[in-house]
Amino acid sequence: MVRKIAICTPIHRNTDADFTSSLLKTFRVVKEQLAWLNVVGQANIAHARNILVAEALKRDATDIVFIDSDIGWEPEAFGRLFAVPDDCRIVAGAPQRRDPKSVSFCSIPDQQDIKRHGHLVSGLAATAFLRIQTSVFNELDYARTYQHPEGTCKSWFFHDIAPPREGEPDGFIASDFYFSTRCTQAGIDVWIDPDIQLRHYATVPLTSRLVDYLV
Repeated sequence: MVRKIAICTPIHRNTDADFTSSLLKTFRVVKEQLAWLNVVGQANIAHARNILVAEALKRDATDIVFIDSDIGWEPEAFGRLFAVPDDCRIVAGAPQRRDPKSVSFCSIPDQQDIKRHGHLVSGLAATAFLRIQTSVFNELDYARTYQHPEGTCKSWFFHDIAPPREGEPDGFIASDFYFSTRCTQAGIDVWIDPDIQLRHYATVPLTSRLVDYLV
C-alpha cells in the first residue's frame, strides 16, 4: 500500500525558519506521497486541528502527521514515526518543553503498567510531532460534528477536566493531550519514541531527548 501522508500544522502567525527548512528536506527525502496542510491565524488551536483532520480525510490520507510550527527535525526523525510495527497506529516524538526551570517533555509515559514495543513506550502524547493512521478515526465515536465557515468537521481535538484521583485535585486536559487520552480510553494504544531527536524553539532550540531521562 502506498501511503498518502498529510503533514498538518496549525500556524498562529508564522513558522520557525528551522521548521520550514525541515519540511523542505522531508519533502526531498521521503518517497511516499506527501501533502502539507496548514491553518493560519486560527486562535483556537483545537479547532484548527479539527479543520486539518477534516481536510486530510477528504483527501483520503492514510496517515496524518501533526507537527507544530516551532519544531525542527531531520528526515530520519520523520521516518522513525513509520519505522514501527504495523499495529502501532499512533506514534509520537517527545520534544523538550519550553520550561526554563527544568527539563521535561511533551509526552507523559505511563507510570504504572508501562508497555514496551521494541524501542517504543506507551503513554499520552502531545500533537507536537504525532503520527496517526487515519483508520483510527473510524474507531472513535466521541467526536461531535459541527459547522464552521469552511465546512464541517468533528471535535476530535478539544479539552476536558481529568477525572479526580484520590487525594488530588481535578486536572485540566489541554487539547494537546485530549486526543491521545480519548484514544487510550477507547483501547487504542498511543506509543512514544523517546529516542527521536527534535528541536523545540523558545529563545534557543531545546534538544534534550526523553530517552536520556527514562528510568
